[in-house]
Amino acid sequence: IHSSTHNSSQTDECQGLDILGDTIENSSVYLFPFIIEYSMIGGHIIYNMWKNVGRRPTFVMIGESETKKERQYRRMDWSSSAIGLFLGLLALVTLTITLILYFALVNQENFHLIAVLIINVNDTIINALMVVAIIIGFFQIRNLQFVQSENEHDILMIISAFGIFLYAGYTVIAGYLSVDSMEPVILIIVNGIVELIQVNLQLLFIADLKQKKVSEIQQTRKPGRQIVTFLVFCNLGLWITYNFEIQKVNATPDQLQFYGFFPWIIIQRITLPLCVFFRFHSTVVFAELWKNVYIIRSDQNS
Repeated sequence: IHSSTHNSSQTDECQGLDILGDTIENSSVYLFPFIIEYSMIGGHIIYNMWKNVGRRPTFVMIGESETKKERQYRRMDWSSSAIGLFLGLLALVTLTITLILYFALVNQENFHLIAVLIINVNDTIINALMVVAIIIGFFQIRNLQFVQSENEHDILMIISAFGIFLYAGYTVIAGYLSVDSMEPVILIIVNGIVELIQVNLQLLFIADLKQKKVSEIQQTRKPGRQIVTFLVFCNLGLWITYNFEIQKVNATPDQLQFYGFFPWIIIQRITLPLCVFFRFHSTVVFAELWKNVYIIRSDQNS
């Protein structure tokens, strides 16, 4: 009797330790894109190291007084960012609340369609607002000082944008050809088209902004900085959304019904890590442009 009781207690103890295994299994879906992101960044760094091996480095001697001036210009300047910061934080909070509502309603049969509609409508609105903001940004930054940049094309952003092109294209096709769709067909098509437009405009806007610098005359106004601030937080919010919501198959029921379970899973596993990386990389690039484009350096004054 004692041995049987001891064995049963060991069995219960082993079953209790399976909590960690369930946690790892459930979180693996969300950790998978980070592996892809790490591999892409690592591969790009190794490629740049290989490309620059054997090149003679250039050294610039800077005096102590010039170093102090440079440090002064490096101080964080938050001017001309208030409106973009407010609207960007509002978009980020809206995306976060929508994500919470989605997870609260998606597993309930009566509210599953409402959860999918909420997340897709919100994503479409945010992408549409970003399109409008980028168009306004093009007009604002056209008067900035043009500088010849030595930076090459951002290969990582181009490759990751191709993943969004594929995913949005498959979404439009599924919405257009689907027969018995749960969501409104127009919503699926508009969602894909607006995202395609937004990504194309964002690539052009980043490429244009990389060739610009603020002049001393524009130092007080900093045209376009509000837009860049807004886009930083919008891309950050979409990155969070892609990480936690879009990885779930039940977030795209019409695409799942049209392509089938296994084909749609394969499409998601190929394209979604690129989509996640595009939003993450865009957030970092916009943050760097927000900091570097609107700073007057010592070499510009001389």
